Amino acid sequence: MNELRLKNRREQQKEKTRKSIIQAALKHFSKCGFHGASVREIHKSSNVSGNILYHYFPGGKEELIKVIGEEALINIESQLNQNKSYIESLPILDALEAIYQSIDDIFNNHFEEIKLIMLKMDDVDQNVKTEFIHMIKNKEKWLPNLLSKKAQIGEINQMDFKTSSTILISIYAHHFMLKLSGFNNGPLTDDANRNKIFKQLINQWKGL
Repeated sequence: MNELRLKNRREQQKEKTRKSIIQAALKHFSKCGFHGASVREIHKSSNVSGNILYHYFPGGKEELIKVIGEEALINIESQLNQNKSYIESLPILDALEAIYQSIDDIFNNHFEEIKLIMLKMDDVDQNVKTEFIHMIKNKEKWLPNLLSKKAQIGEINQMDFKTSSTILISIYAHHFMLKLSGFNNGPLTDDANRNKIFKQLINQWKGL
């Protein structure tokens, strides 16, 4: 029993150290970029002793930036999938609001990782970039299907669902790219304005 507790404690400490290194690396990559960040500064900021960084990440900065991107994508994808069924069950106006809230939560929880991937793509591992683009394309396919389902139950008219989804995605993308760039007064920030934009879109989809 004592051996098991000791083993668990060691595993917890290893994970804590690993996360500390990743957080320090993320901070420096976001601030200085991949090429500007140094392993020495990352190691210093992570508050770990010796050369333990290379024990956890033998590939140094290259491995760290890859791990940061991959873990961010896994967490983002998981969060999006968790909300998908709930969003599909809502009336169309509430669904658009729930999509916004879901993306906003993701941005708040993974702001630095998304900033690193979106604004400093040249620094990110090619496989991570490919996966990120693939994930976005999958969500682009989901929205037309959502709108099609809403048309089937009479909430909106039959229409070009792909084009309508592209317009909606553009609105979300514009707002959150402004947020990534440090502007916190995007078109969807204000609750009343966001509701007005969504209602106007829905009225167009209804042919009103």
